[in-house]
Amino acid sequence: MTAALDAAQQLRERMRIAKAVVYQDFSADAVVGSREAQARKRIAVSVKPQAGEIAFDQLCNRAAPDALPRADANAGSPRNVALPTSR
Repeated sequence: MTAALDAAQQLRERMRIAKAVVYQDFSADAVVGSREAQARKRIAVSVKPQAGEIAFDQLCNRAAPDALPRADANAGSPRNVALPTSR
């Protein structure tokens, strides 16, 4: 029981800045018992996800559109670069 409480306390401290929680079977009890973890997106690794969670494998296997270029061939040309001058 003490190990579970220690894990929950460590999780609470880290949750102050976390946007999501990625957890495995050994930390599942701490995630379930944490209000902070329940308020964030939860990603289950090698564990069946509960309601409101997503499996890590499912997250990685999603289809995603190809990346689009943000610049063209002229992006680095001198007319597009502002150089400081001194007089």
